[in-house]
Amino acid sequence: MRQLWSFEFQKIVGRKLIRVALLAYGVLILILLSNSRVDFLDIFDQNGRHLHGKEALEYELKMAERYRGPVTEEKVDALLVQEKQGAKNAGMNEAEYRLRTDWITGTAGTIWEEALLSNPELQNSLQIGYTRGWETTLLSIESLFLIMGFLIIVAVSPVFSEEYGCGMDALLLTGKYGKTKCITAKIMASFTFSVVLTILTVFIPVLFMLWQYGTEGFEASLQFGSRGLFWEVPWEVSCFHGFLLVVVFGIAGAVLLSSFVLLVSAAVSSSFVSVLISILIYVLPIVLIFRFGLLSFDQFLAIMPSGDFNVAMLLAMQGISVTGNEIPMWSINLLLTAAGVLAVLLGGRKIFGGHQVKSS
Repeated sequence: MRQLWSFEFQKIVGRKLIRVALLAYGVLILILLSNSRVDFLDIFDQNGRHLHGKEALEYELKMAERYRGPVTEEKVDALLVQEKQGAKNAGMNEAEYRLRTDWITGTAGTIWEEALLSNPELQNSLQIGYTRGWETTLLSIESLFLIMGFLIIVAVSPVFSEEYGCGMDALLLTGKYGKTKCITAKIMASFTFSVVLTILTVFIPVLFMLWQYGTEGFEASLQFGSRGLFWEVPWEVSCFHGFLLVVVFGIAGAVLLSSFVLLVSAAVSSSFVSVLISILIYVLPIVLIFRFGLLSFDQFLAIMPSGDFNVAMLLAMQGISVTGNEIPMWSINLLLTAAGVLAVLLGGRKIFGGHQVKSS
């Protein structure tokens, strides 16, 4: 079984198109991360001084240390006073200064007031810390996940459909292990490719973050950072917790997407058609979600693979009420992922084998 898995995995990564696509994806990662270097950090401090690069980073770390810990009204007021004074010293209006100041003053007042109105429990659990490095990394990873989905589709779509195209399905399935181990090896090799690609998509930006920003702020609340990441999530999410969520649901999304693609690949006899159908399945939820204002429709779209790749949206989506209890959409998504794997292991074998019987 191990040899069959290795053979099928090498078939996936050995295709010239996939090698070129992986190389292009690697270059894209490097370009994206290169544009997020500390060297490009450009801010104004509270005295109106223009700071660049490591000097700007040192200033932000100093501010983070000053306000570190639970968010309080006193700290928020101090941050807003600092923002007002900084804008005056820099010769800017507050809105312009807010866009070019440190990582937190632009959001402190708004987030504090909105939390008080919408989620007092969240307000009381927020923690201040240095979040820029973590926010930059998580945004990079989630952006890459969306692109990674297309790479998974192109790599996995030919797994079954290519056998039809070259006439190998009959030969393969009449072999001793054709309908059992060979099909399972194809499925497991596809999942392995998707999971490994996901891990690499996470691992490279994390190494970059550690090199550029260090580990500062892992306990800080993402909701209180400059980007307001995970703001819609009704509980406090620390930077490290957010990172774990992105990883777990990123892997789940890759596996779920692979399941859909494998089922399509087993059902159609053309790799090109398999790619087109899989792209539609992947892209339509991205395009249509929140478009029509229908909660049940949005809930359905949220549990698709693209929802995993935007985990904050998935976690914030209103759950389904059953007998007075709310079932969160993220749990339904994980159940769907497990069901997808099971459907491929059982249904994929049946579809692929049945296609061969009809063609004989």
